[in-house]
Amino acid sequence: MIRNAARRRPVPLAALLGATAVAGCTPSAPAVPFLGAFFPSWLLSAFAGIALAIVVRVIFVRIGLDDALPARLLVYIAVATIAGLAISNLVFGR
Repeated sequence: MIRNAARRRPVPLAALLGATAVAGCTPSAPAVPFLGAFFPSWLLSAFAGIALAIVVRVIFVRIGLDDALPARLLVYIAVATIAGLAISNLVFGR
């Protein structure tokens, strides 16, 4: 008896992507107690990254570097992202 390889059903791409997306999930979200409520740590890191990007912009304006930036929005988004990820890694260990 010869098996027909064409009869096998491939795994749908959506099922494969869904299984991959939830592979690293934990039963609870990473949260930090903040003023009596649990606050997502990623949100605190994002706020801190945005605040640091604002501080960096003020410094860049004062030293005159802001005028020389070719794509200011992208630079400040990158600064906020890097600062947020660094804070998340250093403070929360995630």
